[in-house]
Amino acid sequence: MNVRDEKSAAFHLSHISYYRLKGYWWDMQIDFQKHKFASSASFDDVISRYCFDKEIRPILFNAVETIEIALRTRLVYEFSEDFGGLFYERKELFTDEERYDQMRQNLYNDFMRSNEIFATDFKEKYGKFEDKRCVALSHKPEAWIIFEVATFGLLSKLYKNLQHNLPAKALVANYFGLNSHKELSSWLEAITNLRNLVAHHSRVWNRVMVKRPANVEKTRNVWLMKSLTREQGNKAYGVISTMVYLCNAVGDDNQFRNAILALFKKYPNVSIEKLGFCNSWADEKLWKE
Repeated sequence: MNVRDEKSAAFHLSHISYYRLKGYWWDMQIDFQKHKFASSASFDDVISRYCFDKEIRPILFNAVETIEIALRTRLVYEFSEDFGGLFYERKELFTDEERYDQMRQNLYNDFMRSNEIFATDFKEKYGKFEDKRCVALSHKPEAWIIFEVATFGLLSKLYKNLQHNLPAKALVANYFGLNSHKELSSWLEAITNLRNLVAHHSRVWNRVMVKRPANVEKTRNVWLMKSLTREQGNKAYGVISTMVYLCNAVGDDNQFRNAILALFKKYPNVSIEKLGFCNSWADEKLWKE
C-alpha cells in the first residue's frame, strides 16, 4: 500500500486499530491470502473512507430519531384512541403471545430503570418502594408515558406483532405514506438493524446489510421508480432510501437527503457504489436535488 506520509499514518494507527481500518482497505487487495495490494492502493484513501463513514453515521442516527419519534407518536395516537391508553396491556391485540410477553416485560424493565423526570414522577405517585427503590406499580403507565422509554427496536417489534386486521395498524402505515403494514414492518426492521450498527459505531460503508427492506412498487408519495436491485438492497442504499422516504412523509422536507448528498460532495473520491449508490440512482426523483 502506498503510504505518502508515514508520520501521519503512524498517528492514525495509534488511535484507530489496524483491524478497524481493515474493513476500509479490504477491497484494495488483489491477493487476499497474501494480503497484496493493488498498485493504486493508498493509505490516504483508507482514511478518507474511514472519515466519510464516521460522518455519515450521525446523519443516519438523526434520521432514525425523526422516524422513531414519529412512530412512537402515531402508535400512541391511533391505538389509544381505539383501545385506550393501556392498549399495550391487552394481549388479544397481539398475534404472538410469547413475543408479546417478552415485549411487555422489556417495556416495564426499561421504565423501572429510567431516571427521566416523567418516569420518576410517576413512580413516586404509584410506586411501591423497598430500600428507596421502586419495585412495583399500583397503576400501569399509559402508552404516552411508557412508550417514551421504548427503544426503536422494541417499537418496531411491537408494531409488527399487533393484529394485522386492526384499522389503527393500517393508519400508522398510511401516516408514513405506505399502503401496507407489512411494508412498514419490513422497513422498520431494516432501519433497526442499521440503527444498531450506527449506535455501536460500526462500519456502514461497504457493508452487506443483514436486513433488506421490502421492495414497494406503489406508495403515496415520491418513491423509487425502479425496484431495488439485489446489490442496492443488500447494501445501505436500500435502507437509506426508505429512511429518506419516511423522513419526508413526516415533514423532514428533504433535510436528511440533502445532508447525505452534501456528504457525497465533500468526499468525491470515496466510492459511494460500495454503499449501493449505483445503477443511475441519481436519476430517481427521491434523490434529485
